[in-house]
Amino acid sequence: MRAALEWSLRGGNREVGVRLAAALWQFWFLSRYLTEGCIWLEKALSAGSEVSKAVRAKVLCGAGAIAAPQGDLGRALTLLEESLILRREVGDRSEIWESLFFLGKRALEAGDYESASDFYEEGLALAREMEDRYCIARVLKELGEIKFMQGDYRRAADLLEESLILYRTVGNRIGLPNALRTMGRMAHAQGEYGPAMDLFKESLVLSRELGNKLGAAISLRLMAHVVSNQGDFSRANALLKEALVLVWEMGAKRGIARSLEVLAIVALAQDRIEQAVRFFGAAEALRESIDVPLVPYDRSWHDRGVTAARFALGEERVATVWAEGRSMTMEQVIEYALTAVGKEKCQA
Repeated sequence: MRAALEWSLRGGNREVGVRLAAALWQFWFLSRYLTEGCIWLEKALSAGSEVSKAVRAKVLCGAGAIAAPQGDLGRALTLLEESLILRREVGDRSEIWESLFFLGKRALEAGDYESASDFYEEGLALAREMEDRYCIARVLKELGEIKFMQGDYRRAADLLEESLILYRTVGNRIGLPNALRTMGRMAHAQGEYGPAMDLFKESLVLSRELGNKLGAAISLRLMAHVVSNQGDFSRANALLKEALVLVWEMGAKRGIARSLEVLAIVALAQDRIEQAVRFFGAAEALRESIDVPLVPYDRSWHDRGVTAARFALGEERVATVWAEGRSMTMEQVIEYALTAVGKEKCQA
């Protein structure tokens, strides 16, 4: 397949290459071949071939969906917006829904809850028109995520429960781990560590069965946060190291930043203050490089950790160590994270 893409996009038959890239983007996205998928889709977009609006829109949507996990949120939004314009011109409701869905995810990741809700509500109306229960389930999960972020736990629970019922009704397991993780995060936020851990474990098992490495990494990171709150720092570090290896292998920069931030929280709890500050600094630099800010929910515990570090070390020392973390290369921070927190083995 790589040979066919290379040959066609180099000039053998550019139209075939663009169509092939359009057909493959979901494989790259779901299998988490993010870097490779991004390269091929960008090549397809610049190939200059005359293809239909529908095919070009599919390539644009795929490139936008893949760009965001790698941290290029601005590029992702531009590509997805262009795909939506073309799809509205074509008039295919299912394709319009797809662009709206990913635009909603990008807005949510940027903390723009109002725009995310607008995209999702339009997508939900389309899904109901099409009577597509899988698409309805996906949007309900995301609307539940927004309500959770806004602190409306009751409404979030209702939306997430409806999403889970629909996923199970249609027999589609792909979206289940995401819904389970959001429910787990909501339980964690309310101090219900046992139920949260059960939900994260179920999401981890499903992600592994589905071959979703990014989903597995997210579940591992969330489990680590819970067991850290319970005082099991050895297990928390082991879970985080496993998660970090997975996101590093995939090139998922946002996932790397999040893992570093939770590593910092665990280090603080173990009185490894300077190590925690280096992790915070490295994560901040990485977030700035990919233009992905902390969402309000994550910022609350992040800022509490930073305040604790400043109280322990003083402003001047924190500034010095923070700068050390910011100056580390990606390779250096990964090596530091994997060697600085001990030799624990994960037992997820």
